[in-house]
Amino acid sequence: NLEERDAAISQLREILRQEREAFGADHANTLNTQGNLGIVLVGADQLEEAESMLRDGLDRARSSLGGDAPETVTIMTGLSQLYWQRRELEPVKDLNALIFEANRKRFGDLHPATVSALHNLAVAYFLADDREFYAGKKDWDAPDLRRASELFAEAAEKGKALYGEDHPSPYSSQFMHGVTRLNLGEYDVAEGAFREVAEANERLSGPDSQGVFSAKGQLARLYIRLERFEEARDLMAGAVDGAERVLGEDH
Repeated sequence: NLEERDAAISQLREILRQEREAFGADHANTLNTQGNLGIVLVGADQLEEAESMLRDGLDRARSSLGGDAPETVTIMTGLSQLYWQRRELEPVKDLNALIFEANRKRFGDLHPATVSALHNLAVAYFLADDREFYAGKKDWDAPDLRRASELFAEAAEKGKALYGEDHPSPYSSQFMHGVTRLNLGEYDVAEGAFREVAEANERLSGPDSQGVFSAKGQLARLYIRLERFEEARDLMAGAVDGAERVLGEDH
């Protein structure tokens, strides 16, 4: 709640003051606290102060600890969240690329932090393409969308290698790979992705899981594009019936 958030901000301010006095402004502990405070300020929508704090922290962390240090990654994560909140998607792409490379160097390719960063980077490219579309500036060569699709496919593949095919995590990337391929008009690849996601979620979470409904809804969208209207109607009707049964009609 708001009282707990404000208390956390006050505590972090005091810790940061003490660490600056004890260790100096460029110490790893100090910079980690500065990054965490910046992240909390972003969550509190105090964006001007958060940006100033995070930018100062990033300059100090890069200079004193290096670009791949965990404290640097924490601060870059905070800045990414800030720009995401402002819908400034080019710096979000740049920061998430740096976060991914830092985690890959530190942990290797098959680590939860690396795979998560890869998925987040794909999302940044996907939303950048979305922003161009809604602003009427769509490049129909769709370089951002194609890059997003490649990254989602890589994240899904590495997620399966890391977690196995009986874990739900890789299928969020697989689902988005299907969405991007559908938007690119590559319908066979998209259909395969959605069917795999639907089957996996049904196996892992049961036929009435949100993951099944979402995948079948995207399959219906694909079939509408292909003018396979009866199949689309049947899929969507089943998804709506299941969602009403599980979530209620007013959800």
